[in-house]
Amino acid sequence: MRQLTALLVALAVAAVSAHAQEKPGFDPDLSWNAVRAEYGYWTPMDSRMSSGDAFLSLNYTRRYSGHWGWRAGLLYQTENTSVQDGIGLPVAAVFRTGTQSWGETMVRGAESAASQLAHDARMDYDAKESFGRGIGVFLLSLFRRAEIFAGVTPGYMLGHGTVYRQTKGYSMDGTRYESDEGIRLNHRFMLTADAGFNLSIPIWRFSLDLSPAFHYLVTNNFTEFQQSIDPLTDRPVGAPSEKPVHWYFSISGGISWLF
Repeated sequence: MRQLTALLVALAVAAVSAHAQEKPGFDPDLSWNAVRAEYGYWTPMDSRMSSGDAFLSLNYTRRYSGHWGWRAGLLYQTENTSVQDGIGLPVAAVFRTGTQSWGETMVRGAESAASQLAHDARMDYDAKESFGRGIGVFLLSLFRRAEIFAGVTPGYMLGHGTVYRQTKGYSMDGTRYESDEGIRLNHRFMLTADAGFNLSIPIWRFSLDLSPAFHYLVTNNFTEFQQSIDPLTDRPVGAPSEKPVHWYFSISGGISWLF
């Protein structure tokens, strides 16, 4: 309980101090433009053969009256569904919420953490675990602004067209088997429909950003295939099984310049 009490006192002092020291200056809510650099991870959700890889993005956001605006940029993927080197031009509509002051943010964070700790105390949870949850709630409250976005990304794949690999082994009854499997690139031009949100911590003219998003591949670019092979004749057996890949998830972190 000493740790919990110390945490509450520290949060309260931080909230009062931040509120008292806050001075008028640049207001992030009055920024109409933002340039953002991002680094993230992109992974297919319905692929058995492919894992995710990194991507880089540079984009520009323009906000108009109210909370609405648009975003456009350049995207580079080191790998997409096992095919290397993809580029894209993401374009999206953006809805942005207002920004709390640092004093309001600290007060809200302290209140949320205190509520979490009080709940854990009533439930008689372990003090160390409760302390960790309180810290987590407080840190999450530092995200002072949110954006919701939806749009499309036309793109082009530059890497090799098809990725093959061969598997060999024995089934449960001891029968030897072989198969050719891989991911086929049907065509290089691609188009995704994108939707997600962005959480921000504005710091003067900068903003630290965290952006999870979902993507649906409209164009049928990637097909997983598997073809059984007769180990004696080395010839295909039956028709190959095929499955297109459509759904993706990405998460990225970045920094923005507001002006």
